[in-house]
Amino acid sequence: MIITSGIPKQEFGNEMNGPHVELDWEAVPGADSYKIERSDEPYAGFGYLDSSSTNSFTHNDVVFNPKSFYRIITVDNDLILYWRDLSGNRLE
Repeated sequence: MIITSGIPKQEFGNEMNGPHVELDWEAVPGADSYKIERSDEPYAGFGYLDSSSTNSFTHNDVVFNPKSFYRIITVDNDLILYWRDLSGNRLE
């Protein structure tokens, strides 16, 4: 199970370079990796695109879409959390 913690700085750079989008963001101290997600909408519909062990990512072979949104999620493999149901029972 991958648990996320930390929030990368909200501003990040992007550059359309031919059929590629190059993303970079401020590194989060202690981050093991970052999950990159993409959507056609700004607040919903995000799907897993790839992961990166650095604070940059190149999305290759992009079909041009003027409304592409990316979300970066910090992954910390040392963090252990358990989900609980509404009654407080631990879910594994």
